[in-house]
Amino acid sequence: MTKRDDRQRTRRHTVGGEGGSATLWVLTACGLVLSAGLVAVLLSTAVLARHRAEAAADLAALAAADSAFRGRAAACASAARVAAAAEATLVTCTMTDATAAVVVRIALRGLLGGLPSVSASARAGPAPSGSGSGSGGLR
Repeated sequence: MTKRDDRQRTRRHTVGGEGGSATLWVLTACGLVLSAGLVAVLLSTAVLARHRAEAAADLAALAAADSAFRGRAAACASAARVAAAAEATLVTCTMTDATAAVVVRIALRGLLGGLPSVSASARAGPAPSGSGSGSGGLR
């Protein structure tokens, strides 16, 4: 064996011992980026569901308050129709005079489908007298 063969073998051994480590680092970095992306998607899905539930509750409460003159049953039926149109379920509907208070629930979809549903509440009705709203407060 010559000195040149020894140098080549040593060089190959040094280079060969680190071969593939960059691949592992790149795969690790890709895994971290994909994990962070998945977490971001899951969080945004949950936030979107919460916003959908709040919007459905607001609309259902407004529908019930708008139908309050027809009685509690008709007002709550109107709230249930509006909630269903928003892909929500009306959980409770309470009428106090012309003021409606509702709670709606929306089931989570996709990867979050196994988690509990999201609920939101809202209240709607005429403004209290003396609140300064309407044309009486303008000059």
